[in-house]
Amino acid sequence: MNTVPAIERLREILSEYMRLLEQSPVREHVLQTYLTNHPILLNPSYRAVHPQFRLGAEYIADFAIETYDGNYTLVEIEKPTDRLYLNNGDPSSALTHAEQQVLNWQSWVRQNVAYLRYESNLVMNDPEGLVVIGRRSQLNGDERQKLDERNRSLRGHLQIVTFDTLSMRLSQIIDNIMV
Repeated sequence: MNTVPAIERLREILSEYMRLLEQSPVREHVLQTYLTNHPILLNPSYRAVHPQFRLGAEYIADFAIETYDGNYTLVEIEKPTDRLYLNNGDPSSALTHAEQQVLNWQSWVRQNVAYLRYESNLVMNDPEGLVVIGRRSQLNGDERQKLDERNRSLRGHLQIVTFDTLSMRLSQIIDNIMV
């Protein structure tokens, strides 16, 4: 099996993504489109991606990602320029708003499993959540530690990552394949 073309394609995806992040300002819909076309950045074990996924009349998730094992992740994309923490160390309103959106979606899914199955033909019982916001390179050491602690406390329910984290994960996947 020749993995070279696949590796080269992953490197192209990563390079294009990095160039996209360096544009100023990056529009949210441009990132949404890029991630729709390259969902490996959001979840390397994706099987299907459903952009602008409706949860009844109440909510629209940026993505619902189905993984190889039939589980789902609901994804909220914010802006790469959004700050995660204020100068005083408190979470920013963009971060808390995004977290709350995903928690609301998860609650909605748990309460509407049958409706969701009927409307979208998806069996989604207890989806995980993912918020993509800001840039890790803009976080200081204390903020990185706060983000790590926040993710530990939310483990299994919700993960908060930066746009840089998506590129670091794909880069690591490429490195692992090359071993």
